Amino acid sequence: MRYIPKGEEPECLAKWKARANEDWTPIYKDLRGTPKTELHESLLREQGYICCYCGNSINDKDSHIEHFKPQTTYPDLTLEYTNLLASCQREGKKSEPVHCGPKKAYWYDEQLMISPLEPNCADFFTYSGSGEILPATDPDKQAAAKETIDKLGLDIDKLRAERIQAIEGFLQAIKGLTDEEIQQFAQAYEKLDVKGKYAPFATVIAYFYKKYFTGTT
Repeated sequence: MRYIPKGEEPECLAKWKARANEDWTPIYKDLRGTPKTELHESLLREQGYICCYCGNSINDKDSHIEHFKPQTTYPDLTLEYTNLLASCQREGKKSEPVHCGPKKAYWYDEQLMISPLEPNCADFFTYSGSGEILPATDPDKQAAAKETIDKLGLDIDKLRAERIQAIEGFLQAIKGLTDEEIQQFAQAYEKLDVKGKYAPFATVIAYFYKKYFTGTT
């Protein structure tokens, strides 16, 4: 999970909500067409085109607008930009194991849900060379990490395999490089590329490099 610093509400959403009048109050289910498409794209850009939960690459075709705090229990936040994220797996897709936003569904726990909107969210997790995502060793972080991993399905076989692929790609890319070059290559994972995108599972690679190449996490 990677920290997502939220920007200002995009103009497309602000203008749409500003159309409210005596006969119409904006609600999320009415958000469609161009305003919704532009909002979705704004969220993707803000996140560097990675899922708010697992960190895999996403685009407008394979992701959906996610309400961090569910609409059912927080109806006053359904159109609040700070509560909107982009999650992988378009809602309703049945062709792959469910995880992230669709798996989370209506779950939210103030104490146990780790938020990608918190700067220290990455500190709650560790990763193994076999693609596992695990709770951090800090006892104060373990309960929330375990619950979040479980409720979002972050350690299913599919995501493990994709993290292994990302790690193996990194290892292949650094073959023959000097220590300094490896460091520079790893640091590039922390930055957006020229298209404004993060590499898939960039947080995993950053953790993997720090632990196995520098001995720090």
